[in-house]
Amino acid sequence: MDNPVISVLIFFTLGALLLSVLFYRLSFSERMLFKGRLPILQFLLGVVAPPIMLLPVFQLYRLIERNPLVSSLPISDEAYLFFIFCLVALGSVGNGMHVAGLSIDYKAQNLDGLEEDEKALIRVVDFFHHGFSHLMVYLPLELATFVFLMFELNHPGVVFMNIFQVISIGLAGTVFGLACGLSVIEGSGYRVIIPLNVVLVLAAASLVIRTNVSIFLLPTAFYMSTSYITGFLVLVSWGLYHRGFPEIMGELKIKEGHPKSPRAKENE
Repeated sequence: MDNPVISVLIFFTLGALLLSVLFYRLSFSERMLFKGRLPILQFLLGVVAPPIMLLPVFQLYRLIERNPLVSSLPISDEAYLFFIFCLVALGSVGNGMHVAGLSIDYKAQNLDGLEEDEKALIRVVDFFHHGFSHLMVYLPLELATFVFLMFELNHPGVVFMNIFQVISIGLAGTVFGLACGLSVIEGSGYRVIIPLNVVLVLAAASLVIRTNVSIFLLPTAFYMSTSYITGFLVLVSWGLYHRGFPEIMGELKIKEGHPKSPRAKENE
């Protein structure tokens, strides 16, 4: 691949795909770490994976910055870097909140005879674990991708993508959007992400048209737009098919008779 930006995007997508496979395989695992306080899956996704996935993010910024500056939008490169850094920091906070809350949840499941104030505290932890922390991860991720799209409008490529590159980046964006859509379903973030995806797609199209920069000079913008559309279609299709948004792993565990699934409990 002669375009380093496309190479980084594809590498990032392969990383997201690997994490999705790990999530599926290890969701059925009962292995725990830290004396039974945290599932190995959540440790990998919450502690090990984020630093690795951040490497291509900042490499992507450096590669786009090398392209000639055309100032399609009146925002400095330093401002873009600041916004990306802040969004990454917010996502990291949400990720840490999720792992900590999950660890407390697992510990609380084995406690009996809790006082009312202790139950109230567990409900507060559950809110931060299941609701707030997920949005603290999803929202910065979505907004950071849009900031990259805007940044590239000020630093478009100098060579048009060929047909092979267009297909490659389109497939990579589709895979990433699929992984993100499934993750949002599992994390119950659809109420916010579905309307946000619509807004971002319309805003991306408006900016590209307004700046009069060919989309074939914008591999990152093409990738992000494909991801937004794919993620939106995944969420809407899942919601229409199930007439709601049941968690994916819960559905799979029910079908496979997993010991902790609702169906398995009903058959006991």
